[in-house]
Amino acid sequence: MTAHGYSLDLVLPLVTANPARILKLPRKGQIAAGCDADLLIVEPDTLAVRDVIARGRRVVQHGQVVHREKFLEKSKRAVEIIGDNAPTEAVAGILLRH
Repeated sequence: MTAHGYSLDLVLPLVTANPARILKLPRKGQIAAGCDADLLIVEPDTLAVRDVIARGRRVVQHGQVVHREKFLEKSKRAVEIIGDNAPTEAVAGILLRH
């Protein structure tokens, strides 16, 4: 990530606040009063999700989903990740659509 010139403050919202906003989860994706105290651990160079703890339960362990949240069962939202052919408005090659 930093090797490509992207700072953590630019890229971190791609895996925190942006997905929470798109999935309409107002208590997720930020550290603030009244929000859930979830924990996201990513690989430092790639931002690949390594571990996630949500509501006191491990959801992802060593990059593998070990528990699926109930809200995903009814969700019809999709997140598309695109590579080198990303439109110019896509930050760091990731475009989130809803």
